[in-house]
Amino acid sequence: MSKDARYRKLINSKRWKVLRFRKLQAQSLYECCHKKHIITLATEVHHIIPVESVSTERNDTLNV
Repeated sequence: MSKDARYRKLINSKRWKVLRFRKLQAQSLYECCHKKHIITLATEVHHIIPVESVSTERNDTLNV
């Protein structure tokens, strides 16, 4: 997926960068680690539903 032009356009968009920044501000720990009581600072934001599977939820705040 990382080589897909649409994906690169998405992750380089201002909208994604703002969403990513807000998500990291709101949830600064990796959620999967936090559930296991492991404290790890988040540096990446991933979609819950992969962006290649859907087109409507790429920038949805509930899908990150």
